[in-house]
Amino acid sequence: MLDRADFALQSINSRYCRYCVDKDGMLQTPQERKERLTKFLMEDERLSEDVAEKKAVEQMRKMPAWKGKI
Repeated sequence: MLDRADFALQSINSRYCRYCVDKDGMLQTPQERKERLTKFLMEDERLSEDVAEKKAVEQMRKMPAWKGKI
């Protein structure tokens, strides 16, 4: 994360990005993050749900917050 806006609650002290937390800055559950990322990929990249979900899982496995949890 490079910009303050990238961090959860715009706090550079946060370990998580703004997309991985809820409105209170708490880390989402792996299932919730997967569902939201899948939906985003379906809309942004116009992927089918199956393809988007597989891509979401692949991406999450590389992220520190989700590595080993999905």
